[in-house]
Amino acid sequence: MHQTEKGVMKKLGPLLTITEFSSISGVKKNELHYWNDIGLFTPARRIAGGCRYYTQDQVTPARLFQVLSSLGIPMNRITGADSGEFYRDCDELLSEKIEELQVHREALQKYVAMSTKCRAVQPVKIEVCTLPAQAMRRASSKRKSGVIAKAGDCGNPLGYVYLDIYSLLEEPDQPAQLIVFEPQGPEIRPAGKYLVGTAKCAYGEMGGLPRRMLEHAMDNSLELQGPVYTVYLPGTADAAGLEKYLLQIAVGVEGASAL
Repeated sequence: MHQTEKGVMKKLGPLLTITEFSSISGVKKNELHYWNDIGLFTPARRIAGGCRYYTQDQVTPARLFQVLSSLGIPMNRITGADSGEFYRDCDELLSEKIEELQVHREALQKYVAMSTKCRAVQPVKIEVCTLPAQAMRRASSKRKSGVIAKAGDCGNPLGYVYLDIYSLLEEPDQPAQLIVFEPQGPEIRPAGKYLVGTAKCAYGEMGGLPRRMLEHAMDNSLELQGPVYTVYLPGTADAAGLEKYLLQIAVGVEGASAL
């Protein structure tokens, strides 16, 4: 080793090889190589032959980068230009991740509540009730070839919107739109009086529930109006080990009995 290199290394203090640094910091060597390639985290010293050396002072920021990476934060979004800018970037990215995780947590809590409700519900139930407004968003695609996307993706139940009750009865495999009910959806299922039918059934089946709801409306002088929302809520396995879901169908109503 040249005398100048020895002098620089002495000034930097005890140096660690990339293997030693990886063992101490817990960061894999391939991650250290990637961070170096994008200019985020570079070795304290690199000598002829490509050997990389790190200092003890670099362990703490390396561990912080590892935490950010484990949270799914793209490392190329962190500038690392100076300490002040670095910490501002980290704080901003962590705040974004906290908000995202909070949304997923709320969705998971709702998912668990729906599953509990499914276990307790009667085999078939039809009633008029007031539903609160519920946020939702349009999904990227409808069902294809009769295959229905599984409910509860990312903790948010998937549902379908039909133009009216007759569209549901005549073409149950042709919903107008696939939707996802989620806390920050840009669209809203309006609050109001709905005829709500629930039934335990296999996924993708309706067990005659739409027809029974129409008959219930006619028997009670209810006028069904507006779009129909259907969703399969998470269920439980029956005695035969087959998973059952709670099908929920909601359609707006008006009439003397609905008040």
